[in-house]
Amino acid sequence: MEREESQVCIVISYYFRNIKFEENLLKIINQISIENNLTIIFSCEDNVEKLKNIIEKQSSKIKLLNIKEIEEFKELDGKRLNGISKDGKRSYALFNYFSRNLYDSILFMDRGGHAFHSIQAKNVGIAFNNTKIILLGCGTRRYENENNLEFNNDPLWDSLVEWCEEYCYKNSDKVIMFFEDIVNWLHKQKIKCNDIKLLDEILEKENKFSEVIFFDERLERKIVTKDEKLVSICVPYYNHGKYLPYVLESINENSYKNIEVIVVNDGSTDEYSINVFEEMKKKYNMNNWKFLEKENGYLGQTRNYAVKHSNGEYIIFVDSDNICKKDMVKIFVKCLEFTNYDCLTCYFDAFTELEGVTNTTKVAYKYMPVGPVLEVGYLLNVFGDANFIVKRKVFDIVGGFTEERNLGWEDWEFLIKLNILGYKHNVIPKSLFWYRHLEDSMARIIDDYKNFNRILRPYVDLMGKIESKTVEKILKSMTIPLYYAGLEQQKKLNEFYDKITGKKIIIFGTGDGAERITRCLNCEIIYFVDNNQMKWGAMFLNKEIKSPNELKNENAEEVSIIVASIYYDDISEQLNAMGFKEEENYWNGLKIIKPPMSRKLK
Repeated sequence: MEREESQVCIVISYYFRNIKFEENLLKIINQISIENNLTIIFSCEDNVEKLKNIIEKQSSKIKLLNIKEIEEFKELDGKRLNGISKDGKRSYALFNYFSRNLYDSILFMDRGGHAFHSIQAKNVGIAFNNTKIILLGCGTRRYENENNLEFNNDPLWDSLVEWCEEYCYKNSDKVIMFFEDIVNWLHKQKIKCNDIKLLDEILEKENKFSEVIFFDERLERKIVTKDEKLVSICVPYYNHGKYLPYVLESINENSYKNIEVIVVNDGSTDEYSINVFEEMKKKYNMNNWKFLEKENGYLGQTRNYAVKHSNGEYIIFVDSDNICKKDMVKIFVKCLEFTNYDCLTCYFDAFTELEGVTNTTKVAYKYMPVGPVLEVGYLLNVFGDANFIVKRKVFDIVGGFTEERNLGWEDWEFLIKLNILGYKHNVIPKSLFWYRHLEDSMARIIDDYKNFNRILRPYVDLMGKIESKTVEKILKSMTIPLYYAGLEQQKKLNEFYDKITGKKIIIFGTGDGAERITRCLNCEIIYFVDNNQMKWGAMFLNKEIKSPNELKNENAEEVSIIVASIYYDDISEQLNAMGFKEEENYWNGLKIIKPPMSRKLK
């Protein structure tokens, strides 16, 4: 009996100028297109017009797409993505596209890690359970760098892409290698694949390729169905009376019902917040809700206190100024049981409103952590936010959060420890909660130097437990390239100084970024500007905050306006309307003077 035509997609993320590569790629395309509906998406920036013309002549029924034609990619151009590289953006756009357009098999090239979000989603159990994801191995970025004896140009982002490429090798359903020497390199690097085959061996048999991507056994993916386990939701609370009703309402309306909620008042001092806490205590007077009070001990100590008074097998931490999405707990639990991982973090959508979330709430930016990339994790929080789920027994073994006062990033430190100790952690590539972006939040007023010492501590204390390969990557892929990147950054900063010297310097924005830019520039600021009229007339870093209308009185040729805000696109339109020109009269300060990439912007 003839089988029905299947839906297949090939994602070409890199075009090798290699005759054998081109011949084999065309053979793959030909064999698949004979009996299947084939779509090809070009996610690379290379000139592929020649290849497109050859494919079109080979078969008129093949659908060809450029990633810039995909709606999901266009939408991302208009969204603020926090901490995501160009390759990451393409991977995320492809994941969204495939979530909406179902295929039986998707074949990704390895370069750039464009399969990453799709494979991660399948790995944690939120998508593609009936889709086979295959990696076409042509050579990773690290493989190429080692062959060419080159260091990374952009250490942080390149190291992340390298990790994502290798994650795809380890977690795809099948790997088909174009070149045998890369197979040998993978073995040398101890990168284990689920199922790996050489392309030449497959192509030796007629139509064998189609059989490989459809008819051999798929990996068994066990769908776990269990009784709902008790989940303890721990909410630390301090002077957040304005926000507490919203987060508790979102928890109460969550779709997963076997929960207990522990709200801990960490010694709130303002009368309004104390009264709100008492009101919520009366409103949620139920057996599975606990409202506890103690002397102020800071976030880490308060979260630990909540866990000590909980009974759940799983723990989820929720900050009192955030808002849970309806299926947050359900998805966390489903993915934890599907993967049998020890801890899962997730994406979030940030917002700036002082009240709750509505259908018109604007996403200020998305936070998209990658996963347990220890070689980058001492500089950049790639692990996730404190709003994570963890197995209680693992939380206890790791030792909970450290409890120093006047420090932040205790969640980041905990996730580093968890990973160094060998527990399994991953990220759910989906926004499960709303993250309230507050300019005056605790983490924004804490000294970075002390915080980074906190982040380095588990690397030092647990050095003997870190794999030697990770240490090698830290030195080779990060430390040496960062030195050269620092020299390049200083060169760019000097060029910027030349442009603004002799002009009146005005900073648009009064948040964390403005403070950092002021400190880095080390030059006289005339005044600050902010769109929040509540700040007009107030002082910031000993300078007055003024209305943007004040800029209309300035001569464009005599000022340099440095925008220090995540809302750069909106402010840019505002300044253009006043007659100022980008890169002449105003600049994006957050790009010129990059803040430490550790920031989660809270």
